[in-house]
Amino acid sequence: MKLFDASPTFFAFLLGHILAMEVLAWLLIYLLGPGWVPSALAAFILAISQAQSWCLQHDLGHASIFKKSWWNHVAQKFVMGQLKGFSAHWWNFRHFQHHAKPNIFHKDPDVTVAPVFLLGESSVEYGKKKRRYLPYNQQHLYFFLIGPPLLTLVNFEVENLAYMLVCMQWADLLWAASFYARFFLSYL
Repeated sequence: MKLFDASPTFFAFLLGHILAMEVLAWLLIYLLGPGWVPSALAAFILAISQAQSWCLQHDLGHASIFKKSWWNHVAQKFVMGQLKGFSAHWWNFRHFQHHAKPNIFHKDPDVTVAPVFLLGESSVEYGKKKRRYLPYNQQHLYFFLIGPPLLTLVNFEVENLAYMLVCMQWADLLWAASFYARFFLSYL
């Protein structure tokens, strides 16, 4: 039934759709000014664009779109670097570890969220004995206040930048710099 045959045409339209949403968000701000309504609408459009580009880069990272893996890697570098501001090598490194040991604490980076949060039975023990940094036995009270912004925004950004610098991924750093240059230009 050819269910596993990827359609490069579909993914080209998906990339075109993502780029069109990015341009639309910029045009909204440019034409309507930086008011609350245009800014909120542009943020909503960019949030959808970012979510879709994350899914697109995931498929590219699995080399499941083009027949030649080289094209998948080049396209993933563009999507991750230019559209997301992240390193493709960093994501592949984390994602390969995730697939090797899915949801195993201390081996899967997607479930390792220390030092702010601890998962499993050790969290109560660490909290009661005041070991490590925070009152982990009370983390259920503060997770929703600091968890989502800290884990997704700060942790990924810091880990991504550290990975690019330590592993000397200069091409990924240039791709990410192009994203942040475009990002900071939006404030002007």
